[in-house]
Formats: sequence, C-alpha cells, structure tokens
Amino acid sequence: MPDSIAGEDVLDRLRGGYRPAEAEAGQWNMASTVDRLRRQLGEPDLKWILPVIAETDGTTAAFYLALLQPFATKGDVRNLLARRFETAGPYLKSQLLWRLLDDPDLPAAMHETLFRFVMADFNGFQSATVEYLGRPAGILPAALRRMADGPPSKRWIYLCCLPQYADDQYAVKGLLAIAADSAERFTAQVARTLMEQFFCEP
Repeated sequence: MPDSIAGEDVLDRLRGGYRPAEAEAGQWNMASTVDRLRRQLGEPDLKWILPVIAETDGTTAAFYLALLQPFATKGDVRNLLARRFETAGPYLKSQLLWRLLDDPDLPAAMHETLFRFVMADFNGFQSATVEYLGRPAGILPAALRRMADGPPSKRWIYLCCLPQYADDQYAVKGLLAIAADSAERFTAQVARTLMEQFFCEP
C-alpha cells in the first residue's frame, strides 16, 4: 500500500468532509497506515471523526475508530464509545472494544462483558479484526509488540487474536501457557480459557 495514502493530502480530504467508501476505508484500515495518520491528528479532528462512528456500522466506521485511539481516554469520547457499544452490530462491536480497552481504568465488569462477546462468536471477532494487526506469519510478533507497548489491562485482547490464525500455533500455545500464570488476574483467566478452548485434547 503506497505511503501517499497516509500523507497530509488524505487528512486534508478527510478534514474537508470526504468520507471514504467501505472498500477504500478497508484498504486504509491497516496498522501501518493508521499509525502514520494518528501522528498527524489533533483534538479538532474529533468533529469529523465522531459523527461517522455514531452514525455508521461498517468498515468506514471501523477506520475512523482506529484513528480515534489517541483520544479514546477523553471522558466524552469514553462515554460515546460505551453508548455506541450498546447499539452497534457485531462487526462494529469488534472494533469498538479496542477503543474501550484503551482505558486503563475500564471497570472489571466491562472487561468481562467484552470477553463474553469475543467468545460468543470467536470466528466472527477474528475475521473482523485480526488482519489489522498483520498476516498469519507476522501477527505473533506484532501482537507481542503491542502487548509490550500498551496498558497491561489490554493485553488479554491480543491473546484472542492468535489461536487458529497465527501460523505458529505451537508458539501461541506456549505464550498462552505463560500468560496463564500472569499476575494480571484477567489476562491469566483469558489465557486459561483460550488454552481449554483451542489446545486441550479431547
């Protein structure tokens, strides 16, 4: 994907009211592209980001949600995300949960709610989200980097991206075994559940 899509010309178009179609937004919604765009955003950009998230449910909304990450812990943004999660369809919920988990003070009950949602349709969750992080050959190191850089409370969701999808399932099993002994109670709980679901022999 060409670097030019992450240039100032794209932000100028978005700031001017351009709303990409679903297919175009899906092409743009990759980690390397979004990371470059995020670095150029400021709070005034919320005026064109938030309405798309509030009004739509598809890949365009998912792209705008990805852009929202630097502002996800602002009080008004947190409130909007929580309200939107209640009304969104399954695809957008799979995107919203990432922004909700950016909040290191997210209540434990909400973590439980999000994990139940993931496990209720695990294949649907993975098909909606994992390609953002990378292809099967590269998702394991990509997930580990983000687990290292992000808030500890968010680590469990990266574990959910790995079973079935990553090329090296033996390494995934080893990572889950380590995470199952984590001092982070919920991360350990998630790791044990994933081990039982995907790696325990009948």
